[in-house]
Amino acid sequence: MLPITDDLVAQVISGRRFLIVTHCRPDGDALGSSFGFASVLRASGREADVLIPRDLPDRYRKFFTGSITSVAQEELSGYDRILFLDCATLERAEKG
Repeated sequence: MLPITDDLVAQVISGRRFLIVTHCRPDGDALGSSFGFASVLRASGREADVLIPRDLPDRYRKFFTGSITSVAQEELSGYDRILFLDCATLERAEKG
């Protein structure tokens, strides 16, 4: 895990439009941190999308709504920041 430094915080909060991604097959804590952080960003006047590349398991659907399931390569440039939450390694990120 990267240390949280003043520079890292400044880089994150200077963004206006965010894409939040978590690991493949997300569990409750991954979804909670992703949707929770998106909510904080939106409350501060920023835009945030949560990318869940697969359908949510049934047990989470009533709690977590409004995610997107894909982003085209050309759409990535529209985001100021792309943040991976609850994802210790790139191998845990969805490929493709």
